Amino acid sequence: MTIRKAAAIILVRQATSDIEVLLAGRNRSSSFMSRAYVFPGGAAEVGEDLRNTAIRELYEEVGILLTKPPVAQEVLGVVSRGKNYARDLTKFTLTPDVNSVHYYSRWITPSIESRRFDATFFVASCPEMQWARADDAEVVDAIWISPDAALKDRKKLRLPPPQIRTLHELSQYKTTGDLFAAATKFADSSPIMPKAIAHENGRALALPWDKDYEDGNGEGLEVADDHPHAWGPSRFILTDNGWKHE
Repeated sequence: MTIRKAAAIILVRQATSDIEVLLAGRNRSSSFMSRAYVFPGGAAEVGEDLRNTAIRELYEEVGILLTKPPVAQEVLGVVSRGKNYARDLTKFTLTPDVNSVHYYSRWITPSIESRRFDATFFVASCPEMQWARADDAEVVDAIWISPDAALKDRKKLRLPPPQIRTLHELSQYKTTGDLFAAATKFADSSPIMPKAIAHENGRALALPWDKDYEDGNGEGLEVADDHPHAWGPSRFILTDNGWKHE
């Protein structure tokens, strides 16, 4: 089975007493993660650097452009999104700011799934004087929300497990400065691939540091004991209120 390379951006900004993250609400007609709120992102094009993938997808889905030089809102007002990403970079003499995009984590879809992605998650700060606008195609909504608030609304937002786990981690940080300082330790950390496990409530997924991971269904991928994300809750249980991380 082909595993497609993908990338997403965890776009953050500083609120008064917390950080906020941008979530994109996917169209109900989407063939993957329909109606779910996720970090903006998508599949990489052939030969595309994953940081460029993340920047391109962020622009195409929610209209935020990470470039050198930074783009003024007056310019963004006339920039057309969608498939014109490369053309618009040339038109306005812009270069994707790959140095502003920092590695955060990497997730591989469980082997029991019919569609699989090897997705790298990057973290970046939202540029000043830019705001998110859903493209009304792949994405029909774009919201800024604190990690804690998003987790409380996980059923309404239909949050998938990687988003839930990442939001749980982000809730530990009160400032973007603390987050980016921590992210410097995440570089090149090995990927996380959940496995399906038996559970009395039905569907459940275990992360590599879960005690039942080895006995789970499908392909596995162990992580080192000092993996920067291997701490705390280790599994997801599908309940009436959506995926629960415990």
